[in-house]
Amino acid sequence: MVYMELNYDFIITIYNMLKKKPENFKYKKIHKNKIKIQKKNKIKSIIFRFGAFGIKALENGRLTYNQIESTRKVISKKIKKISKIWIRILINIPITTKTSGTRMGRGVGSINYWITKIICGQIIFEINHIKFKLAKDTLNSAKKKLSIKTKFIINNKYFL
Repeated sequence: MVYMELNYDFIITIYNMLKKKPENFKYKKIHKNKIKIQKKNKIKSIIFRFGAFGIKALENGRLTYNQIESTRKVISKKIKKISKIWIRILINIPITTKTSGTRMGRGVGSINYWITKIICGQIIFEINHIKFKLAKDTLNSAKKKLSIKTKFIINNKYFL
C-alpha cells in the first residue's frame, strides 16, 4: 500500500482562502468609501507566481464568494486531479443590508455576503502541470461564471 504525502500547510491555506468570511478582521462592518486598493498589491497581482496558465481581469469590478466558488468547481471538474489550482484573490469586504421594512437610521444592517475588489490586469486563477489545449478549454469555460470581462493568458516561462 502506497501512502501519499500530504502538505497540510497547503491544504489549510486553501481552506482558509475559500471560507465565506475571513477569520480575523479589525472591524466587522466597513463603509464603502473606506475601501482602498494598495498599489503594492496591484504590482504583485499582475505577475504570474505559481502556474503556467491563468485568467486575467480586463476591467475593474467586484466578485462574490459564490462566483469564485462556482468558477473553482468548473475548473476542478474539468482537470480532475491532474494539475493544481491557485486562487490569487481573497474575499475580504463585507456587504451589509437592512430588511426592506426598516426605517432610516439605527446603524448599518447585518452582513449579507462577502466580496473582493478586482483591478484591471489582476490574475484571478492560475493552473499548472496541464496540457495547453485542456488548459485553454477549461479556463475559457470557467471564465463564463465571472461577472467581469476576463481573458486566458499564458506564462512566458511555459515555452522555455
